Amino acid sequence: MARKSNNGRDGALIDTWTWKYRGIEDDLSAHLRGEEDEPHGADGEMHRSEDKRPLLVKEQVIKIEVRLLKDLADEALPRTVKAVEFAVICRELDIRLVGSDIEALRVALWAKLEAAHEITWERWYLVQIASAQSFVGDQETGFALSQNTIYRGVTRDGTLLMREYERGRTFGPWRYKPWPGEYQDKGGHVIACIPATSANDKALSEFRSRILELQRRLSDLVKPAVILQTLANLSAVGLPAPTREGDAE
Repeated sequence: MARKSNNGRDGALIDTWTWKYRGIEDDLSAHLRGEEDEPHGADGEMHRSEDKRPLLVKEQVIKIEVRLLKDLADEALPRTVKAVEFAVICRELDIRLVGSDIEALRVALWAKLEAAHEITWERWYLVQIASAQSFVGDQETGFALSQNTIYRGVTRDGTLLMREYERGRTFGPWRYKPWPGEYQDKGGHVIACIPATSANDKALSEFRSRILELQRRLSDLVKPAVILQTLANLSAVGLPAPTREGDAE
């Protein structure tokens, strides 16, 4: 009958690895600015850019134990080693993997650590009525239903983050910020921020359709055959009268 060595369930400690989570910097992280690939130091580690920004999610260094497990024959001393396996153990996350291929164990453990620290992102929409101009006329008055996508993230420790592209872009590096609770534009105006659910998608589509229908009806009111009649009797058009000074200018 075979038995394990007398080093206990986890065997003998033969090495220690470290796995690093580099965190998330405020605004645009250094590695996303292309500034992480700097010369290696004497210790073989990649040095971070000196242009550091406040960390929204702190960096973490996790220690992993590499242990040797021996399967010994139950016979007179000295016992024969029948088989050897390795155990890689992350006590912080209660992960233990055992196998004979140490590189395969490292790859599997790295995948579990990355999954454990992965940020869960959900789509949200910023919705507002914004001014719109076609730049066709000398004077223009118009509006558009503006919808932009941002993402709300939850980290492993529960920190809420927001990521978004630069306005007007649909690709490129992400910009990170703490989740604001309420979103404000550069002018300090609060913008509606709603989750990207199927119900909200359907309602926003209906909202856009109604705006297009309003646009078609307004276009009918300024056709050559009826525009003078429209201007002579604006109260019959169905549009609300201005409620603030200067709105009619």
